[in-house]
Amino acid sequence: MPTLAIVLALLSALATPAAARLAPSDALARIAHADSLSIERVVFGRTGDPGAPQIWEAYSLCATAGQRVVSGDLCRRLAERIVHGGTLAEGRDCAPVCSSCPSQLVVRLDVAAGRDTISASVYFRERDLRIRAGDAPVAYRALGAEADSLLALVREAMPDDPGVQAADSRRWLAVAPDRALDEGDFVDVDDLPLAVKMVPPVYPERARDAGVEGQVMVKALLGTDGRVERIVISKSVPALDEAAAAAVRKWRFSPARCGGRPVAIWVAVPVKFTLH
Repeated sequence: MPTLAIVLALLSALATPAAARLAPSDALARIAHADSLSIERVVFGRTGDPGAPQIWEAYSLCATAGQRVVSGDLCRRLAERIVHGGTLAEGRDCAPVCSSCPSQLVVRLDVAAGRDTISASVYFRERDLRIRAGDAPVAYRALGAEADSLLALVREAMPDDPGVQAADSRRWLAVAPDRALDEGDFVDVDDLPLAVKMVPPVYPERARDAGVEGQVMVKALLGTDGRVERIVISKSVPALDEAAAAAVRKWRFSPARCGGRPVAIWVAVPVKFTLH
């Protein structure tokens, strides 16, 4: 009898705490007056989860111990670019960002602030800045042409990082925040989707007679109404793929939500077929 795993891997969503109580102006003030900052390039999906950030390289700025030390003047210029670049919108940015696009470059500045760390993450492909206090979102803004001058400072701070040095701003196309979600897109959400209707797969007779079993990984794009809009097989068992996809297409979910409104996201559903 085939089985359908009910634990979902959220490929394009991250549920994080509600927006921080820290005001955007306070977060910017801590960045502006920080004695120590660190800068990292972030790479997603190195452990198989496209939504999981992994640190690629890290340098210390305006510090004297630990990692590579970059000049205090560069530290101040980076902080000023983050602080004075434009007006912030408070809360969580619900626009998707591509975590796996070859042209993506994500750089994060961290400032120690008591128990929390104030972080400013720049998604260069979308020209998007997001500020957090610990795991909680604080504010965000669109960078526009400012991304190019910010990239120049990051290159100066990370001269040995191949990803930073190879970044090409001509590949950062204008991306509409309300565009249809691509397979590699990632969304920061308040509430993850829940499966409210799960349909088991039908074991194909030919596969059963041939003794074929195994697990098919189905990636499903959920619309804002919780219905499956698109299916991609990410781990195939050829004789079982169609049956797995047909079952998942019939699933229904409560929609993921960001900022109080439903948003589309990708989920992964493992569908396991066993003969005994």
